[in-house]
Amino acid sequence: MAEGSHKIFWLRSLIKSGNFDIVYCHQYSPYTYGWFAHWGTGARVMFTEHGRFHPDQHRKKARFINPLTTPA
Repeated sequence: MAEGSHKIFWLRSLIKSGNFDIVYCHQYSPYTYGWFAHWGTGARVMFTEHGRFHPDQHRKKARFINPLTTPA
Protein backbone atom coordinates (compact mmCIF):
# COMPACT_ATOMS: atom_id res chain seq x y z
CA MET A 1 0.00 0.00 0.00
CA ALA A 2 1.37 3.41 -0.92
CA GLU A 3 2.52 5.71 1.85
CA GLY A 4 -0.37 7.89 2.99
CA SER A 5 -3.10 5.73 1.47
CA HIS A 6 -3.87 4.22 4.89
CA LYS A 7 -4.53 7.77 6.11
CA ILE A 8 -7.00 8.31 3.29
CA PHE A 9 -8.89 5.10 4.05
CA TRP A 10 -8.89 5.89 7.78
CA LEU A 11 -10.22 9.42 7.18
CA ARG A 12 -12.82 8.12 4.74
CA SER A 13 -14.14 5.68 7.34
CA LEU A 14 -14.37 8.52 9.91
CA ILE A 15 -16.21 10.79 7.48
CA LYS A 16 -18.71 8.06 6.60
CA SER A 17 -19.28 6.76 10.13
CA GLY A 18 -19.60 10.27 11.56
CA ASN A 19 -21.95 11.48 8.82
CA PHE A 20 -19.86 14.65 8.46
CA ASP A 21 -20.96 17.38 6.05
CA ILE A 22 -17.65 19.23 6.00
CA VAL A 23 -14.03 18.11 6.12
CA TYR A 24 -11.99 21.13 7.23
CA CYS A 25 -8.25 20.89 6.56
CA HIS A 26 -5.34 23.05 7.67
CA GLN A 27 -2.16 23.00 5.63
CA TYR A 28 -1.53 21.36 2.29
CA SER A 29 -0.77 17.71 3.11
CA PRO A 30 -3.87 17.20 5.29
CA TYR A 31 -5.91 18.88 2.54
CA THR A 32 -4.63 16.35 0.01
CA TYR A 33 -5.59 13.43 2.26
CA GLY A 34 -8.94 15.00 3.12
CA TRP A 35 -9.77 15.72 -0.50
CA PHE A 36 -9.17 12.14 -1.64
CA ALA A 37 -10.95 10.77 1.46
CA HIS A 38 -14.13 12.80 0.89
CA TRP A 39 -14.93 11.25 -2.52
CA GLY A 40 -18.29 9.55 -2.51
CA THR A 41 -19.16 10.53 1.07
CA GLY A 42 -21.30 13.60 0.31
CA ALA A 43 -19.03 15.77 2.48
CA ARG A 44 -17.48 18.97 1.17
CA VAL A 45 -13.86 19.98 1.75
CA MET A 46 -12.70 23.35 3.10
CA PHE A 47 -9.03 24.31 3.19
CA THR A 48 -7.05 27.06 4.92
CA GLU A 49 -3.31 27.23 4.64
CA HIS A 50 -1.65 29.21 7.42
CA GLY A 51 1.76 30.81 7.51
CA ARG A 52 2.39 31.17 3.78
CA PHE A 53 4.19 34.17 2.37
CA HIS A 54 3.33 36.02 -0.84
CA PRO A 55 4.44 35.48 -3.52
CA ASP A 56 3.87 31.77 -3.06
CA GLN A 57 6.67 29.43 -4.06
CA HIS A 58 5.67 26.71 -6.48
CA ARG A 59 5.85 23.21 -5.05
CA LYS A 60 6.00 19.97 -7.04
CA LYS A 61 3.16 18.34 -5.11
CA ALA A 62 0.96 21.42 -5.54
CA ARG A 63 1.53 21.46 -9.31
CA PHE A 64 0.23 17.90 -9.54
CA ILE A 65 -2.61 18.01 -7.00
CA ASN A 66 -4.08 21.50 -7.58
CA PRO A 67 -5.50 20.79 -11.05
CA LEU A 68 -7.12 17.60 -9.73
CA THR A 69 -8.75 19.23 -6.70
CA THR A 70 -9.93 22.51 -8.21
CA PRO A 71 -13.57 22.55 -9.35
CA ALA A 72 -14.04 23.08 -13.08
